[in-house]
Amino acid sequence: MKKSLTLKTPQRVSLLLVFACAGSVAWAQNAAQPQTMYPPVQVVDSALEYRQFEKVEITGSSIVRKEQTQALPVQVITRQEMQKKGHLTVTEAVQSLSHVFNGLDLTQSGMILGGFTSAALHGMASGTLVLLNGRRLAAYGIQHVSGKEMAHVDLESLPMAAVDRIEVLTDGASSLYGTDAIAGVINIITRVDRQGFEITADHSRPKGGVGDGWRSSLSWGQGQLHKDGFSWRVTAEIDAYDAMGMADRANGSQGRVFFEHEGKNYRTDSSKASPFTAPALLYSPTASQNKMWSTLYAQGQCHGGGLSYDGFEGGCKVNLLPTYDLYPHRQNRKWHASGELRLSEGATLFAEGLYSRQHITVANKDWSRISGRTVNQDGAVGYAEMLANGLLPGAGFYYFQPNLPALQRSLDKSQWRGTLGIKGEIDQWNYQAQVYRAQSEVLKGAQYDDLASLGFKNSSPLPSAWALQPLDAKNPLTQQLLDTRQWQKDQEGQTQLTALDLRASKPVLERHGKDVLLGMGLEVRQEKVNTRYVEASAAMPGFKDQRHVMAAHTELQVPLAPTWDLIASLRHDHYSDVGASTNGKLASRWALNSTWAVRGSWGTGFRAPSVGQTLNLPAPFLQTSLSGLRCTPDVLAVANALTPTAGSTGVACRDNNFIRVYTNGNPDLKPENSQQMSWGLALTPSRNFSISADYWRVDIRNALQFESWAQALADPLQNTGQFMADPNLVNNPSTNTRYNDLALFLKMRNLGQSTKEGVDLDVRYRKPGDWGRWLLGVQATYMIRSREKTSPNAEWVSDLAAYSSSTNGVTPRWRSHWLLGLEQSDVQWQLVMRHTSGYKDKDIQANRVDTGQRETIQARKVPSFVTFDLMGLYKWGANTHIRAGVSNLTNRSAPLSFYSANGLSWGANSDAGNLIGRSWQLGVTHKF
Repeated sequence: MKKSLTLKTPQRVSLLLVFACAGSVAWAQNAAQPQTMYPPVQVVDSALEYRQFEKVEITGSSIVRKEQTQALPVQVITRQEMQKKGHLTVTEAVQSLSHVFNGLDLTQSGMILGGFTSAALHGMASGTLVLLNGRRLAAYGIQHVSGKEMAHVDLESLPMAAVDRIEVLTDGASSLYGTDAIAGVINIITRVDRQGFEITADHSRPKGGVGDGWRSSLSWGQGQLHKDGFSWRVTAEIDAYDAMGMADRANGSQGRVFFEHEGKNYRTDSSKASPFTAPALLYSPTASQNKMWSTLYAQGQCHGGGLSYDGFEGGCKVNLLPTYDLYPHRQNRKWHASGELRLSEGATLFAEGLYSRQHITVANKDWSRISGRTVNQDGAVGYAEMLANGLLPGAGFYYFQPNLPALQRSLDKSQWRGTLGIKGEIDQWNYQAQVYRAQSEVLKGAQYDDLASLGFKNSSPLPSAWALQPLDAKNPLTQQLLDTRQWQKDQEGQTQLTALDLRASKPVLERHGKDVLLGMGLEVRQEKVNTRYVEASAAMPGFKDQRHVMAAHTELQVPLAPTWDLIASLRHDHYSDVGASTNGKLASRWALNSTWAVRGSWGTGFRAPSVGQTLNLPAPFLQTSLSGLRCTPDVLAVANALTPTAGSTGVACRDNNFIRVYTNGNPDLKPENSQQMSWGLALTPSRNFSISADYWRVDIRNALQFESWAQALADPLQNTGQFMADPNLVNNPSTNTRYNDLALFLKMRNLGQSTKEGVDLDVRYRKPGDWGRWLLGVQATYMIRSREKTSPNAEWVSDLAAYSSSTNGVTPRWRSHWLLGLEQSDVQWQLVMRHTSGYKDKDIQANRVDTGQRETIQARKVPSFVTFDLMGLYKWGANTHIRAGVSNLTNRSAPLSFYSANGLSWGANSDAGNLIGRSWQLGVTHKF
């Protein structure tokens, strides 16, 4: 047994200098430069303990091996890289990657359809599997029976301080991991190297001092498994971020926009430029000259932020967007612990625990709208004002909505996972057995106003003359309205995942001097979901169910030649509710010589519907309502053929009326199926220079789609099953009878198809020089195709570099990051340019400034968006690192866009943090 070596700090520094200098000398020799002589370093201690190289596991393979394989396109983002780029959260680190886009970002955390942040490799959020240390996490705690998919992992629940690296596999992996891995896998790996204590504090401050953020963490680690027989690590992290209001970023909250298109000038208003205003707006349609009245209007124009009403003298609209939050206020508490204990016979017992709790509030909920008739009586509210301004009180209306700070929504979320397992080696079999349980819980709430308690009721007269005045501090109605706000719960849910995972691998024979490796595994999962609607939403139906999944997989790696490897894998999954799916994959890498190599893969994949989507609730429930129903002869024929409900005389179609859309789950849903392929080329002319380019394509069939109401109404006789009698009876006073309105009944079905195709590029170069080591890098994704069809008979619709109403989004043609860095012994700098290409904007109605004519603006070009981030790291001694930098260095404003990823801001796209502006960062890490 050889003695271990313990080096004092100066000796450690000396050895590091020796290695650094030796590397510099080797490079200089290769470059035919004069050699530099260095004084000898004497090590006065015993030799290092002999230690065999540990075997490694890689994302995308079940085989434990002695070295990494390059047959799979796996990108590794290290902790050091994330620190140099100033990433403070896992969300920032993942969503900053060039091939991750169109996931849910922080501006959507507080939205009804959001509540979390997600990853989307190549724009496919539903096809991206997120793992923590190779194991699944529970999906977001609230699920839906129909409509938008919510079964994603919340990136905000993971502690950044515990992360060692993030491995990104940009290739399908259902043949190993099963469902959700159609586009690829993001595997977040936690740290195993900590000794002693580490404390970290970071502060970020966007321009204007709004949206300030703080993050601090405390980590502790003890023991080295190979030396002490045990290793333990604990991390605690807290962070808090203030809300950023839309008023703080005016380019994303404009009520009225003037713009140029094809040489003509136009003007258009936001949908949040509301005629329901405070002060209340008065209007009588029979008055001469289309007159309105508002105290915001004076001397021929609107004041106090009001917007003039086209064609109505005296009227003003109010832009409500500045009353909303753009980024939510959020507080997070996260904890992670892991450890290993070496047992006899080479076995290691391991355990892991994760717990996080988050609280989010965001102001984005409108106050109630109130309207009614004015009273034609002296002394009534608004009577004198209407007479004085040429309006007719007897034929007048009022429109009122408080323009106070928007009502808030709240989200309380928790996520936990516990893991216990054992791993080791028996007769060359590397085995791992683990059991884990994960759970996600979400409670949604919101503020609700009670304007009725102050007498503000629809179709009733205005109760207070103060409603005709601005809601400022001088107006007593202002505080009275604020006092009506009450918090109520809306929805709560829980998802739970319990899994048993068994894996084993070994070298089975040898070919061409390399091992033939075999891996196999079994997985058993139980998935539970429980969603409840409470208090304010108690009328909505909740649901609760579970399912079981059993799977077996195998993998074989064969060296076809000394420099040519082939990997084949196969997996079979059986679900208790949606049936079975079998998927395979072939991957290969061939090193043509020491400089060139090619790799490629072909495989199939699948994504199972969520538990909630396969449920059939006792009765359909309301999804939405559509206006402008046209009662064509075919629609009337369908209505007449429907069976009315009890107490009804029949089913009626009322022309130009609204039609309700009902929905339910669908037990007949099957998994989505995919076929994916990739082909890549790698060039490594030297150890300091590498280029790789990977072409990829993903085709999805049987994609889950909500049935189209437009198709049902366009051809009702071919879609009779999508109509029903509205269960809400309508009174007919003329006959003293009741009848049903016609309604739509639409569900999720396996109707869709989609294709994504592109090229990922990675260039890395480093050059030692007199000033230090220079770094150059480019990471880019070029999209060749992004299209989908909502049904087998529908036309393909593309969202590539153009907004699509079908996907309600845009897939950028280019996304790229360009890096210039300089590394010295104590200081490191990085300048990163982030580029997203432009696109054709969402169609919008606008008025020509010169003629006033209303036109539809189509395919307006939104220019590309470029920002620069500058970050620096200073090593103060051996134990302290100081980080400082600025993102969006030039404070670049996002270009004019009428499409926005969050669906709320208007005038600029919120995607990828475009609306934050310049943001300063300062952080420190100290080890002791």
